[in-house]
Amino acid sequence: MRALTRAALVMMSLGALCVGCSGVGVSLTASWYLPVDDVFTWEAGAGLHVGPLSTTSLLTGEANVPLWNAWSAEARSHGISAGWLLVWDTAGPTMRYVQADVEGARGNLVSKLVWAWADTDDDGTLLFGAWARVGWLDTLPAGWAAAVDLGATPAEQELLGPARTFTVPYTPTGTATLTFQRVTLSAWWPGWEFEASFTVPLGLERLRLAGQVRVGPLALAWEQLFTRDGLSLTLEPGIILGRSGLTVYTELAWEPPLRITGFRVLGLTLECAVGNAWLDAALDLVGYGLVEAPYYFRGNVRVPIARGTCFSLTLWLSDNDILWGWSKTDVELSADAGKHVSLSTGISVGPEGLLSWKAGLTLRLGSSI
Repeated sequence: MRALTRAALVMMSLGALCVGCSGVGVSLTASWYLPVDDVFTWEAGAGLHVGPLSTTSLLTGEANVPLWNAWSAEARSHGISAGWLLVWDTAGPTMRYVQADVEGARGNLVSKLVWAWADTDDDGTLLFGAWARVGWLDTLPAGWAAAVDLGATPAEQELLGPARTFTVPYTPTGTATLTFQRVTLSAWWPGWEFEASFTVPLGLERLRLAGQVRVGPLALAWEQLFTRDGLSLTLEPGIILGRSGLTVYTELAWEPPLRITGFRVLGLTLECAVGNAWLDAALDLVGYGLVEAPYYFRGNVRVPIARGTCFSLTLWLSDNDILWGWSKTDVELSADAGKHVSLSTGISVGPEGLLSWKAGLTLRLGSSI
């Protein structure tokens, strides 16, 4: 790869221009991306907020041709909210995604129902599915929840388009009618987690038990997973020292009654406070997800220079060329220039020179900020 390949020479963004008065807010966003060997891409959005009602519109494209157009609306009142989302592939032009959702909250108990239609195969056919959940907020230290998948799952999905993708929050996998897929029961309390998934007519699909035990600075997190393919036990021993900590991720496979069938070290993470700076590193040995592919090591240090100003340096290693080969280094600087202006800039440098440069500008106006 020669120097400057896939380099981004200029990325400027103007975001969150808001004016708020008497419960009314307006937002405008715009960003553009100018690479060397690729097509110019851009993004523009607008939002309107009036009391309990809000609506947003986002348009993305390349050169002078729009590719995706998303429109959403939401209304909230007395603990109940209703939302709507439409996504067009304007290069088609075809409707690619439709979502309707209703949510009600009473104290910490929340109920949500989502209907979603998506063209998952990019063939002009919208598949339909629904997903429902009732239970306590998952941010609480203890609670329970029950969820039902009726041809949809609460997982992000990428809609593929010409040279661009668009991410939506739910993945419909059903047909024109509701199809029962699974019921998931979960419960959690400090130090323990339980989750069970059932399908019809096959019955129990997945059972997960997890927890953490701490003795002084020593910590042991564990996860026991029962599936139709077998059993696995994941152990994560760690050392917690104040704000710092070292965690080793391991996996132990076994079969009843207590026969060990496999053991491997998945990777490790390190977090450490160095003065006012913060250091974190992750080593992924087997693609466990600690570091995004194609890299297997990431080391990052963040240094707060002043209030609202921070410097960041990230080192990436990969084994594409040689073992432990240096892949790239990212250097970023963000700063608040006053109450309403934020600036950011960054470069990526690889073995063959400059890979990319990005810069951003955010302006905030109005009492709603």
